[in-house]
Amino acid sequence: MLIEKDNYTLDDIQSLIDNEVEESIHIEYKSGEALDEKNPDVRAITKEVSAFANADGGFLIYGVKENNITHIPESICPVKNPKRNKEWLEQKILLITPIISGIKIYPIRINNNEELIYVVRVPKSEDCPHMASDGHYYKKRNFSSEPMEHYEVQEAFFRSKNPSLAIMSCEFEQDFYNQEFLPYFRAFIINKSSAVAKSYKINIYFYVKGDYDVKSVSLRNPNDEKVTSFIKMSSNEFRTSCRCKEDIYLNEVVTLGNFFVDFPDYNDIRNRIFIRMVLMFEGGNSELLYINSNKSLVFDSEEIDKIMKENFNPYNRDWL
Repeated sequence: MLIEKDNYTLDDIQSLIDNEVEESIHIEYKSGEALDEKNPDVRAITKEVSAFANADGGFLIYGVKENNITHIPESICPVKNPKRNKEWLEQKILLITPIISGIKIYPIRINNNEELIYVVRVPKSEDCPHMASDGHYYKKRNFSSEPMEHYEVQEAFFRSKNPSLAIMSCEFEQDFYNQEFLPYFRAFIINKSSAVAKSYKINIYFYVKGDYDVKSVSLRNPNDEKVTSFIKMSSNEFRTSCRCKEDIYLNEVVTLGNFFVDFPDYNDIRNRIFIRMVLMFEGGNSELLYINSNKSLVFDSEEIDKIMKENFNPYNRDWL
């Protein structure tokens, strides 16, 4: 899966091919021929872009050929028509109504600038539903963009009335507490909508790879926040949760958690700790996985599930 960046290169695209990153609700591949034809289907452009905006956002990549059966990218197949430049593509996307805010188009020039790949990043829209140029509303579902059901169109009209929260990042670093160093946890939450967030909750799941006695883990100094004690979920998984402590306004960032975790043998297990966060709020949810061994963050829920299944057996997503 692509991550949000200021720019993309041919290496980023080749990595998707080499790692066989298949299409999903967040990424779609289109051969450059989709824009190269003498009479390109403009409706298809507006259909795919609006479908991402009406769903959860994602990346539409022009210039990569996929396998129609496996939906895995196979090779570079760039746009070869010089008239199909960035401005031309922007004009076609502007045919979507209402206009989608925040779309970014990243051209990747290859073969002495004679051929192009376009990475189109489409955000999840708060002004949906957006209508394609054929007069229909679409939404991404797995490997395709399909017409929205009547109830989905109705729900989309009310999306802007609900807050849109996301977990931006988290910290899990040792700090000084009561004459000893303990790992300290906090998550950063942002509101991306103009609707004020008044009710939200984050569940925090600590996983320890391998054998570990979760009964020995405890919270320290929760700073008077509404943090529950740890609940044992399995032999190597335990959970705590934090409820809302303040309203969150547009683009405001707050922290949740703010507690120390007492692992009696932390230095022995620190590289085996995975922290999965699930933020729930009125109208949606957001997820994040933190891997302590390399301090990495994973935002895509499908990728999170894949990592968890590879490292923990059994792994039960239904417990989240």
